Amino acid sequence: MNYSIDFITDSDGFRSKYVSYKKQKNTKRILVIGDSITSSVSIPSDKIFTTKLEDYLNNNTNNISKWEVINRGMEAWSTDIEYLY
Repeated sequence: MNYSIDFITDSDGFRSKYVSYKKQKNTKRILVIGDSITSSVSIPSDKIFTTKLEDYLNNNTNNISKWEVINRGMEAWSTDIEYLY
């Protein structure tokens, strides 16, 4: 069986769209650091939990702020590497 997925990474290789270090006014951010479960390489970009969380927050909160959920999951990371990151 062949299939393909939409696999989007930022310039650092993480499963997240590019996010500028300078945060926009009225924007709140959540940083998610993790391992292969967080990176979710076999799941389409629009179905991973960090994308779903960002969509939920932007569609179901008071809309005073924009939410950005930044995915920093990487295959084979463990807590010691996550701590150093």
